[in-house]
Amino acid sequence: MCAASPALAAACDIGLKKSKTGVIEHDYELSADETVTVLDEIASEGGSGRHILMTSGANARLTAHARMYAIDEYYQLPTLEGLASENFHHMAKTDFDTEGFIYDVKEVHDITPKEDKGLRAILQKTVQRNMERLVQDRTFMAHIAEHADLQDFAAGMRKLLARQLA
Repeated sequence: MCAASPALAAACDIGLKKSKTGVIEHDYELSADETVTVLDEIASEGGSGRHILMTSGANARLTAHARMYAIDEYYQLPTLEGLASENFHHMAKTDFDTEGFIYDVKEVHDITPKEDKGLRAILQKTVQRNMERLVQDRTFMAHIAEHADLQDFAAGMRKLLARQLA
C-alpha cells in the first residue's frame, strides 16, 4: 500500500499491524461496535496485545471515526471522509466525555497533518464548547503538558481560553 496520504502515513508510523503487510482486507459489513473492535485489532502493536485504542464508550467511537476519516482521506473518498467527520462531530457534541478525551486528541493529531481543516477544526470546536470541563480535568491537563507533540494543541487551547475570558 502506498502511503500517499500524510494521514495514513502517520497512522502507519504509530503501529498499524496491517502496515507490515500493506493489506487491509474485508468482505463483510460490521456494526458500529464491531467496527471499533476491528479497528482496535488493526491498531494492535504487532499482535502483542497492547492496543493503541485505550478508551471505551463514546471516546472509543470518536477514535474509530477519526481513524475512518484518515482511511477515507487516504483512499480519497470525500463522501465517506465527510461522513466520518460528521459522525465525529455528532458524537463529540452529543456524547462528550472528558475521561479519555485526551486519547481522541492525541489520535487526531497523530493521524492528521497539521494542515488538516476537517477533523482538527471539529476537535477545536469540541474543545471550545467544553473548555471549562477540560481545564478543570487535571488528568487531561497533565497529559497535554507531558506530550511534546501536543504543544501546538495546548497553544491553541490557551488562545481559545484567552478569547473566552476577554
